[in-house]
Amino acid sequence: MVKVSKFCNLRCRYCYELHDLGKRERMSLEDIERMSSTVAEHARLEGYELVHFIWHGGEPFLIKPAFYREIAAIQRSVFSGICKVRNTIQTNLTLLPEGFLDLVEEGFFEGVGVSFDPYGSDRVDVRGRRRDEDVIRNLQTLIDRAVPCGAITVLSRGTRDAAVSTFRVFDELRIPHRFLPYYMSADDEQRASQALTFDEIRQAYTEIVDAWLDSKNATTVDPIEEFLRYAIDYLRGDLNPVFDPHTDEFVFIVDVDGGLWGVNGAYDPEEKYGNIFVDSLAQALRSARRSRLVEQIEARMARTCGVCPYRGFCPGKYAAHATAEERRLLDDHGCLVRETVSHILRRLRETGLDRKVAFGPRHDTAIGA
Repeated sequence: MVKVSKFCNLRCRYCYELHDLGKRERMSLEDIERMSSTVAEHARLEGYELVHFIWHGGEPFLIKPAFYREIAAIQRSVFSGICKVRNTIQTNLTLLPEGFLDLVEEGFFEGVGVSFDPYGSDRVDVRGRRRDEDVIRNLQTLIDRAVPCGAITVLSRGTRDAAVSTFRVFDELRIPHRFLPYYMSADDEQRASQALTFDEIRQAYTEIVDAWLDSKNATTVDPIEEFLRYAIDYLRGDLNPVFDPHTDEFVFIVDVDGGLWGVNGAYDPEEKYGNIFVDSLAQALRSARRSRLVEQIEARMARTCGVCPYRGFCPGKYAAHATAEERRLLDDHGCLVRETVSHILRRLRETGLDRKVAFGPRHDTAIGA
């Protein structure tokens, strides 16, 4: 997940980078070539078949398409003969320059992630104005041009009550969608105004489960689909490998200056693995800081997952990847995954779907009404 720039045309009130969104610094092509070479060398040594870059911001559509064409040329040179490369981009979609659609048609961008709340009033621009009409118009363009896309909605104080309505919007459009509970904060004041309680998130998840089960489309909605797979594996007795933080970490965040983090420690100076413009990935992954964090993850998984009835069916990724906000919920209230899986199992048993999925194909989650 590459933070190519922090500069953004919006000032979403729940954004964890709210105080940095006016900064115009961005990665240079030289920086990106160094990062690409570092990643390619690690992929060669480890025998990886695919590396996925998610170009993130700020708002990455504020950077001209020509910049990404240069990145494409760098990747063709650096990764040739080593592995495949996939590129997607995460945008607020208030802008949709024609040149980016050309990059999709040329095959550089394989998909577009859209950050959008159909309800709520926290996604505003620098003048405090909502830009929903721009997003809807541009989203329709993506649909009309058959551009692969998905959406993310933040579950926060302003969107929680509309969780089911939000699901239905994207379900009707048949766009895969993710609910992302407020999980990182810019400051204490923002946390106080935006963060949800454990019970509020749990209730939102259970309402989304019920809406998904009642849907005729049953469009993919995460993390519910992931939790549903755990429930189905539990019914079938199909064990999954438990997440091993030593070897299974696969998502890394690269900041504008090259700082490298795992998901759970993002942007904390004390939890930084290293700098991808300077260090090899092997060095970063062997760093003392990462080793210390791995020990903390193992201890947290032992506390959270050790007595869970779904251990082995759920691999424990939620506890492993938990950010500071999520760790507070885990320590004070328990695991949201456990609560949601229990609700899914109750609903499957009430509807008789438990018998269908228990004997169906593995990971068949197409059980909406």
